[in-house]
Amino acid sequence: MLPKWVVGIDYSMTCPALTIISQEAAFGFEQCRLYYLADKLPKDTFLNIDGTRLPAFESNEERFDHISNWAMFKIRECAGDDPVAAFIEDYSYASHGKVFHIAENAGLCKHKLWCAGYPITPVPPTVIKKFATTKGNATKDQMYEAFLRDTNIDLMAVFQPKAQKVGSPVGDLVDSFYICKYGFCSLT
Repeated sequence: MLPKWVVGIDYSMTCPALTIISQEAAFGFEQCRLYYLADKLPKDTFLNIDGTRLPAFESNEERFDHISNWAMFKIRECAGDDPVAAFIEDYSYASHGKVFHIAENAGLCKHKLWCAGYPITPVPPTVIKKFATTKGNATKDQMYEAFLRDTNIDLMAVFQPKAQKVGSPVGDLVDSFYICKYGFCSLT
């Protein structure tokens, strides 16, 4: 069965982001719904972007469960019972730090997506960067510049007005947008 919805998932422990679009629409920022979780109080809803505050947790397991439940809720809120194709940023082989925590967190989300019957396509970060910018080693700032050119939406002015470099949630939203666009284009 062909999916009616495509979701691009930039998954993390501190600021996961989702971009969701119907396959029946032409791809564009205005047709997408974007969501993110943040440790700090999110901005009010801006255009089609909705942020939720990530609550405090007593354990990583509680945190991972909450994040994956949030992701599944947002997907079902948009798609209902319609078929969904999930595209998720794959692990970076240059990762360092809490790589096992990152893997456990993403694994739980993938498990819940699988249980819901959603086909999951992991996409390497270099593929998404090259898709967005033509450079597989693009920086967050270069990804944002591509987003700004493609959409004319200045997320930095809204979410990080004093920042000199792209951070969360802007970089996460941009990544989820391009993961979704990559998935959408690969299915058409």
